[in-house]
Amino acid sequence: MPSFLAPVRVRSLVFALVGFLAADSQSSATPLFIPLGLGFIPGESGADRTTVMGISADGSVVVGIDSHFATGAGRAWRWTLSGGYVFLDDGGGTYQSTGAFAVTSDGSVIVGYANTSPALEVAAYWDPGGSIHSIGDLGGGSLHSYADAVSDDGSVIAGLGHTANGSHAFAWTQASGITQLDPGSADQSDPAGVSGDGRVIVGYRDVGAPQSSAHEAFSWTAETGMVGLGFLPNTPGLTESSNASAASYDGSVIVGQSTSANADYPLYAGGGEAFLWTPSGGMVGLGDLPGGFFSSLALDVTADGKTVVGSSHTSVTTPPGVAPVQAFIWDPVHGMRLLQDVLASEYGLDLSDWILSSPGGISADGQTMFGIGINPSNELQYWAVFLPEPELLPNSGPLRVSPLRG
Repeated sequence: MPSFLAPVRVRSLVFALVGFLAADSQSSATPLFIPLGLGFIPGESGADRTTVMGISADGSVVVGIDSHFATGAGRAWRWTLSGGYVFLDDGGGTYQSTGAFAVTSDGSVIVGYANTSPALEVAAYWDPGGSIHSIGDLGGGSLHSYADAVSDDGSVIAGLGHTANGSHAFAWTQASGITQLDPGSADQSDPAGVSGDGRVIVGYRDVGAPQSSAHEAFSWTAETGMVGLGFLPNTPGLTESSNASAASYDGSVIVGQSTSANADYPLYAGGGEAFLWTPSGGMVGLGDLPGGFFSSLALDVTADGKTVVGSSHTSVTTPPGVAPVQAFIWDPVHGMRLLQDVLASEYGLDLSDWILSSPGGISADGQTMFGIGINPSNELQYWAVFLPEPELLPNSGPLRVSPLRG
């Protein structure tokens, strides 16, 4: 029984990326599918691995981590079409280890971590000029924090910090500094995304037992504090659990995964159902793709909250050790559909020699998606899709990279 939907942090990804071939897709008259090449950053050894973590709205800026397996250290990098790969720190100067996890819509602000010891990572961000700034930690515990998500304009950063009570979600702004989202709580919490306007942070919090599989999705604002979003109707006797992955531009629509009476297995064992939450309608299940056992996960949502992408267990044939999951796209008119089918029927993209396994994110206007899949050579590989749809907002927003399950 595979556990492809078990909670995994973004920074644990181990897929390789190099040689991203970009194009000005926003002005393109036809849809564009781009394989993001396998490999390593030029000049790095085969023992190192390059991981893509975030991508800007138009795909022109990519950020990630070059991991050094021998030392345990990492090197944050930024890639652009004009400049190629640029390390954000030299990896052996002021900071021994750095990592980039997310980027603003225009690619100017990058968030992640930087530290003077590979074992002690501290949340940080890079400003438009390339200078690095430490965000610090919550205090009271071991020094260990990450910046995981950022608002469209870079003014609000969400991450994970440590206290004497364990790990907790935090928000950071230039004016207020770092703020724990659940002050005084003994139960741990973990952020996953920030709304485009920066007002809402979502994620999950432990429910009663920090080391158990019981989580509850949360929404946080400065006015309400941390509020639990509840669970889908569940099979009697099973532990309820839910996780929030992302929010719409104003935070009024939140998506994620919850235990469900429809799911064949508990959340921790790879079961669960994708959900969409609104203040008026509460949590609503989005269903599942045909084939395989019932299990689905919503990973991201557009700015208007009307298009959701995620992954679902199916009966597709995959290489040994790779879970049989496929990417879906959902909207209130059509419901859940196989992303590959939609790309073929509505945009004429023939991807019959690919398996699009899981989307990493969708831009706020729905024009850009990227994720992980299985290429024609039966290898795991990143991909990006650019669609010629009208923009919903003047600023289409970043791809909010959610935890990829694989």
